[in-house]
Amino acid sequence: MELKTQYAPRLAIAPRDEIADILVHKAEDVGSAGLTDYIGFTLESMQDQRERIKFAIADLQMLLKATDGQEKIIKAEVRNLLESNGIDSIKGDRISSITLFNPAPKKKVSIIDKEAVLQEYGKLTVDTTALKKAIENGDVSEEVAVLEVEHQEQSIKLNKRKTV
Repeated sequence: MELKTQYAPRLAIAPRDEIADILVHKAEDVGSAGLTDYIGFTLESMQDQRERIKFAIADLQMLLKATDGQEKIIKAEVRNLLESNGIDSIKGDRISSITLFNPAPKKKVSIIDKEAVLQEYGKLTVDTTALKKAIENGDVSEEVAVLEVEHQEQSIKLNKRKTV
């Protein structure tokens, strides 16, 4: 999905290889203070858009849940109507038919003896958070585990001016 150019600064929709040129030209036009504002407003605009998208996703998830619930209710009521009238199937003009059927039973495992199940079917997982802390504290030998540090590229932070 692309940002609409009419609502987004050019910087927000530019390919990576064009960003430096945009920033240089903007600095020439408005100076360093203007460039700072341009970058800051662009990032704020993108953060605002991300928030709007999150709210839209939440609204769509609620709508999907409501639609799923309504679909289940309609299916149950149609099933009840057909069953109460002794009808197995009804045919339509454009929909081939609606038919009653017995879905396959759902199977759920209930564990009675957890130890026995773990011995035969269990899987070992490592608590990496606790292990990382233990390595940092020097509690774990280097023959057992090591901590690999991956350095991230330097980034920027937007510092908003405090209003009075």
